[in-house]
Amino acid sequence: MKDARPFFPSYTRAEQIADAGVHAAGVTFAAVASVWLLVEAAGAVSGAHLAAVIVYCLGLVAMFSASAAYNLAPERRAKELLRRADHAAIFVMIAGSYTPFAVVVGGGAGIGMLVAVWAIAALGVFVKLRFPRRFDRLCVALYLAQGWIVLAALRPLVRALPEDALTLLVAGGVVYTAGVPFHLMEWMRFHNVIWHVFVLAGAATQFFAIRAAVFPS
Repeated sequence: MKDARPFFPSYTRAEQIADAGVHAAGVTFAAVASVWLLVEAAGAVSGAHLAAVIVYCLGLVAMFSASAAYNLAPERRAKELLRRADHAAIFVMIAGSYTPFAVVVGGGAGIGMLVAVWAIAALGVFVKLRFPRRFDRLCVALYLAQGWIVLAALRPLVRALPEDALTLLVAGGVVYTAGVPFHLMEWMRFHNVIWHVFVLAGAATQFFAIRAAVFPS
């Protein structure tokens, strides 16, 4: 009889320990960065900007928390549900990260950016929750398309954002994208750890991009 249990990647003890360390750093970063940004924003920015910051912080915490819960969980029935949540949370995180930039841009361009990133997020979340372990390559393409939506709104972003915020925004996208090949190299030892390091580095870069955009010097 064929084993109906879902398959999960197998990692060495060293890989598991390294990945646990990266996830501990990620969850800590998400919590500290969110508190830092929210404290700075409270009473210092408009209601729309504060709401955008809150959305971003929720997405940041959700992604790192879901990733830690899935990747560090033992292989039990709940792990499959955690896997779905982990992959879906990435779409929420990307959309949440673009929300403050869209609010800063404002007008039709900002609204268009919001609609685009959250429409892709909604599609991606639906696919990941409704069709687990299917359309994985499609979802990687959606992650990249959502992450690089910045190219479609480059002109209004250049006009609205300080130079340092724009530079950090693009740099964050480059870091995320550079990590994708490692995510796909399942044959390579520590590929998952390296991928998560790139995710953490990209998230940190975009945190400072958002901070520079919301609080221009």
